[in-house]
Amino acid sequence: MAAFSSWSVFGSDLAGVVGVGGGFLTGGDDGRVVHVPRVGAPAVLAHVPDAWVNALASCGRTGTRAFASARQVHRMAEGTSKSIKLPAPATAIAFSPDGGCLAIAHSGGATLWFNDGSSRLLAWSGYHRSLVWSPDGQYLVSGMQENALHGWRVSDGGDIEMGGYPGQPLSLSFAHDGRYLASSGGTRPVCWGFDPPNGAEPPVECGIASKTPVTCVACHPQQSLIAAGYHNGAVLLCQPGSDEGLFIKGSGGGAVNALAWSVEGSRLAIGTQDGLLG
Repeated sequence: MAAFSSWSVFGSDLAGVVGVGGGFLTGGDDGRVVHVPRVGAPAVLAHVPDAWVNALASCGRTGTRAFASARQVHRMAEGTSKSIKLPAPATAIAFSPDGGCLAIAHSGGATLWFNDGSSRLLAWSGYHRSLVWSPDGQYLVSGMQENALHGWRVSDGGDIEMGGYPGQPLSLSFAHDGRYLASSGGTRPVCWGFDPPNGAEPPVECGIASKTPVTCVACHPQQSLIAAGYHNGAVLLCQPGSDEGLFIKGSGGGAVNALAWSVEGSRLAIGTQDGLLG
């Protein structure tokens, strides 16, 4: 087992993602979108006065960046900026794998905003708080405040209902080959089959059950392996359908709210609610 190292930080932004061309994008309650490069000084890319930037997304394939502030979502590419107004405040945004569409979660469903400027509403009653695309871009899934997931087949808007959670499944991660979707919301990671999806099939739990719920999941970029973070700060590695697991971090440091694998999958970054990074 690899050694676990950590360090503490203070303060947090409302949103942050990996930036196009390296570094990071951050957004916060000052209404600014800032690019923090690996070398050099940060640069302000956009500023929305008297507003919060609560969601960010970037697409390395097209070089496009997007951010959300209340009911407005802005998309920046090649020195130009476009915006769209939503029926409700945006809660999450995510580019499709090919970069041709930006999905936006909000109360009542998700809006698809295409690069040609057109948009389409995928309606479903409830409060949608997180989004993930399948690797092939055929499916979009949202995590809902109503203790459920909801999926859409993008081609025709077909609905996929996935419920039965004891808590809110807000952390979602597709397997690298798209065969299953891992989620939080239970005392173990919950995996739904997507080969193809079938709402009648029950989900499969994996790993070791805890007295505290799973708060964050991240699928390995090359292997059938899931990293799962718990509300008590512990982090576990497990495989779909297996009752075994390997703890790489014990409890403490606050609930795990961020997990990210490096591109090749040799390293795992961990962040907790109390500001612990490892």
